[in-house]
Amino acid sequence: MANEDDFLVSPSAPQGADPVSVRVCEPPSGRYCLDDGTPVRSVTELLSNEGLGLDVSAVPQDKLEAKSSIGDTVHAEIKRILLGKKGSAFRVHESSERVEAFLDCWREWYRTTEPFQVLACETSFIWWYDPGLESSGEKKDGKEKEKQLIAIGGTFDLLAQRYKDGRYLLIDWKTREPKLYDGAQLAGYGYLAAANPAIPLTPIDLQKNTDRVLVSLREDGRPARVKIFSDPFDYAVFHSAVVMDVARKKFFPKRYWGKLDVDVTEGSPSTDSGVPF
Repeated sequence: MANEDDFLVSPSAPQGADPVSVRVCEPPSGRYCLDDGTPVRSVTELLSNEGLGLDVSAVPQDKLEAKSSIGDTVHAEIKRILLGKKGSAFRVHESSERVEAFLDCWREWYRTTEPFQVLACETSFIWWYDPGLESSGEKKDGKEKEKQLIAIGGTFDLLAQRYKDGRYLLIDWKTREPKLYDGAQLAGYGYLAAANPAIPLTPIDLQKNTDRVLVSLREDGRPARVKIFSDPFDYAVFHSAVVMDVARKKFFPKRYWGKLDVDVTEGSPSTDSGVPF
């Protein structure tokens, strides 16, 4: 769980939205939410809802929690190292040997990679994304319909800038092998970083001067596997996931935040046991 100090605040929503506070908070449910408590989707959640995420349904809960704890500890320790903080995040961890193995892999990657300047590390943020949809309200006084902006939350692992050529690096650490859909997740994090007023990354930089990098850490002594995503299609995939989420909220509002009971009198096609999307 990220600390409150890690969260950045935007005084207003970009792209023409009404001014609102978008301070990130994580309630017991683990969701990102606006200052008024309104929950919002995360980058990972948007993609997972479209099947672009790990299927952990068959994994026992205790093993899933242990794996998640190891990953969280590895991320926390990397952040501590990069930001030069004292102490250690894993000395009392019950899986310290596995954590240390992943960190050894990371240290070797860090030692051999091109030097870079850290711009933001483990940064959480909510931004307003324009999926290109108009609101469903009627025109008023002949004016065009307002844009329908979607609040999305996320936490990216590292945004850095290489000293050698000034190129930006949007990096995600994983304690698993890379997947094809990781490129879409990094595309979403790229939008997030470019929308953050406290980060010197413009949309043009994102498109033309940024490498989206996944560093897959290993615990068996093998070097980290590094995959650079450069396909613009990743942005289209993320955009499509946002649009589908808008459709879910419109057509299946009772099931939007989970599997809730559906009133069969509404004639909803979601009253069977299948997933409508």
